[in-house]
Amino acid sequence: MWKFIANFLLLIALVSFKTNVLTAQKIRVDSIVFKGNDRTKISILNRELDFSIKDSLSTEDLDKRLEFNRRKLMNTNLFIWVKYDYQINKNGNLIVQFEFLEQLYTLVFPIFSLADRNLSDWLNKGAPSQRIIFGINGVQNNLTGRNEKIAINLETGFTQRIDLSFSNPYIDAKKRFGIFTSFTYQTSKNLAYSSRNDTLLYLNSSQVLRERWSGVVGFRKRIRFYDFQSLELRYHNIRINDEVFALNPHYLPNRTQRSDFIQLGYRFSYDFRDFATYPLRGRKVDVLVNYTGLTGNLKFNYYDFGIGYERYFPLGNNFYLSSTHKLKFTQYGKEVPYFLTQGLGYGSNVVRGYELNVIDGNNFYINRNTFKFQLINKIYHVPFLKYKQINQVPLSVYPTAFIDFGYVNIGQENYFNSKLGGKLLYGYGIGLDLVTYYNLVTKIIFPAGNGNLSGIRVSVGREF
Repeated sequence: MWKFIANFLLLIALVSFKTNVLTAQKIRVDSIVFKGNDRTKISILNRELDFSIKDSLSTEDLDKRLEFNRRKLMNTNLFIWVKYDYQINKNGNLIVQFEFLEQLYTLVFPIFSLADRNLSDWLNKGAPSQRIIFGINGVQNNLTGRNEKIAINLETGFTQRIDLSFSNPYIDAKKRFGIFTSFTYQTSKNLAYSSRNDTLLYLNSSQVLRERWSGVVGFRKRIRFYDFQSLELRYHNIRINDEVFALNPHYLPNRTQRSDFIQLGYRFSYDFRDFATYPLRGRKVDVLVNYTGLTGNLKFNYYDFGIGYERYFPLGNNFYLSSTHKLKFTQYGKEVPYFLTQGLGYGSNVVRGYELNVIDGNNFYINRNTFKFQLINKIYHVPFLKYKQINQVPLSVYPTAFIDFGYVNIGQENYFNSKLGGKLLYGYGIGLDLVTYYNLVTKIIFPAGNGNLSGIRVSVGREF
C-alpha cells in the first residue's frame, strides 16, 4: 500500500515537473517585422522593445510580453493604433510582427481658447467675448522619422502671443540623450494682478499691461525604459506698467516694474503606465527641484520642490481606479513674487468642485481619486473620410465617480485674504470621460465642493 502511494506521488511529481518545463519553455526570436511605419525609423521602434533578435522568450507569458511592448510603442505618441502578431517558422523560431497606423504628422489647428483658467471660470464671468483667444497652432511631428517635434503657436485677441518650440528625444546613437528648447513672447491688456477671497482680480486697459519674453533650453536623459531625467534652464524678462505696479508692487521680484531672472530646474520621472494619454494601469513618480533667481540678490533666490505619485488599478470587469497625489513646498522665509505664486486652481491642480476658485500659496497638497467603468472601447470606421489617419476613429467612453482632497498653507500673513486656504478641501461627484484619437480627451463632470453642488463642468484638451 505504501509503495503504491509513493509511486503515485512520484508520478504526480514527474507530470508536474514536465508541465512546468513545457510551460516555461523558451523560444528564440528569429526576426522582428514592422509594418506601416512609413516615416518612423526602425531604430525608434526598437528603442521601445525589451527584446531583440536572437533573444529567447518564455512561451508561458508570450502574449503578455508582446502586449506590454505594444503599449510602449503606443506611448511614443506617433500612432493611432498598434497591433501585434507572431508565428513560428519552419525552424521552430519566433517571428514577431508589429503593425502601425501612423498619425498625420503635419497638423494645423485653429486656436479658440479662453483667457480664464477653465471654461467654468469664463462662463461665471458672463462669457465675455473679449476674453477669447484665437489664432493658429502648427505642429510638425516626427520630422525625419526620429520623433522630433517642431511647433509654432500664434495667438491674438485677448493676448498677443508667439510660441516656438523644438524637441528631439534622441541625439545619440544609443538613444539615451535628448534636447528641447522653446521661446515665448506675449503681451497682455487684461491681467490678473492678484487674488482676494479666492478669486482672481483683473485689470483691463487699452494699453499693454504686461510684456513677457521667455526662453527655455533643456536636456533629457532616458535610463533604460521607464526612468527619465531632465535639466532645463529658463530665462524670463518681464515688464509691467504703472497701473499694475500700483495695484500690486509684489507682482515682480524686488518690487520693480521690470525684472529678468533665471530658473534652473531638475526633474526625475519614473513612468510605468500603460497609456500616457489616458492610463488605466501602472504608476508614475515625479520629483522636481527648481532654483529661481541666480541674480546675486539673496532675498529673491529660493528653492521649490515638488513630488508627485500616480497609481492606476484595474479592478476587473472593465472597472478601474486611479489615485494621484501632488505635494509642493517652497523654501521657508523667502519672498516669492506674485507672478510665480500658484497654489490650487491652476492647470490640473484643481480640487474638482472648486473650478471657480484659486487658492494662492506656495505650499500645497492635492489628492484626486477616480473610479471609472469602460463602457465603450472601439475603433469606428468613417467611410466618407478619405484619409485612413482620420477615418479610423478610436473611441473610449468612461462613466466616472470621484472624490478629491486639497490643502494650501497660506501662512499667518494670509496676503490674499483667503477663505479656503488653511482648510482641508474636499470635492466629489460623477462625470463622463471621452477619449479619442490625437490624444483628445473630453471630460464632463457634475461636482460638489465641501458639500455644495457647483453645476456642470466641461473640459476639452489634448493630453500628453
